[in-house]
Amino acid sequence: MSDNYHEEKPPVFKSWRGWYWVVLGALALQIIFYYWLTNSFNS
Repeated sequence: MSDNYHEEKPPVFKSWRGWYWVVLGALALQIIFYYWLTNSFNS
């Protein structure tokens, strides 16, 4: 690494952990939505 290396802060949240939770939450919502969509048109 170079001498002027510094850890970048993520936008919006205080740490990258916030973004991980947003991504996991969005993935869970998509899975639930597609499950509901599949079951509603399956009948």
